[in-house]
Amino acid sequence: MCELDGARGKERTRRSCNTLFQSWKHQYVYFTRVNSEETTLEDLFFAHPESINMLNTFPTVSVMNSTYKTNTYRMPLFEIVGVTSTKFTYSVAFAFLSFEQDDNFTCVLEMLVGLLTSKLNMPKVIVTDRDTTLMNAVAKVLPKIYHILCYFSY
Repeated sequence: MCELDGARGKERTRRSCNTLFQSWKHQYVYFTRVNSEETTLEDLFFAHPESINMLNTFPTVSVMNSTYKTNTYRMPLFEIVGVTSTKFTYSVAFAFLSFEQDDNFTCVLEMLVGLLTSKLNMPKVIVTDRDTTLMNAVAKVLPKIYHILCYFSY
């Protein structure tokens, strides 16, 4: 995890997180969630402004999936991809999650909804794998949206 408390063994990770945030200062929209002691970053959601524009232009289909601790921060990386009307894909947003639990996915989906300029721009279809925690979060945050399971990722 990305420690913010300055513990000696985590100093390199803390510096890399600070460098990451500084490089995003004017280029990305991002939201963070920290634990109750406010010492550990739990979730980091980020999107490029052009991706947000694409989301609001082509909101119909969103594909969501995550990788498992294959990055420097040893946190699952959750990716949201959109599909245009000409069947091209584009990255909507990414999130580093501390855990793949209902509250983490719920938080990320609420942040995604917050990027939409209008409730009329809600996605119509969401495609995910058979991750039950993600499926529960989609049903909770986006209950009126069609949810399709992708078997190709297996």
